[in-house]
Amino acid sequence: MLVSLENNFKIKNSFFYFIFVIGTGHADTTKWEWASNIHRDTYASYLGHFDMLNHIALCENESKARVKFQLLKKMIQPCGPPHEKMDEN
Repeated sequence: MLVSLENNFKIKNSFFYFIFVIGTGHADTTKWEWASNIHRDTYASYLGHFDMLNHIALCENESKARVKFQLLKKMIQPCGPPHEKMDEN
């Protein structure tokens, strides 16, 4: 009985995890939405890790401020505009 209660608790917690974390997606997540979330998470990670930002700036021979601006600009629409949804009817 204790094992079944633990499994039930884990299932409920995993369900709530998917509700609170945006990047995990759900059954209706499109390929474009998923790819955009992955790209935004990657860019946010680059911006959050100072050494990684320095590395990118050095490799591109740009200033850190310029690289930061470009990454923020890419976060708006990282995969281009969304595709038109097809009607089910």
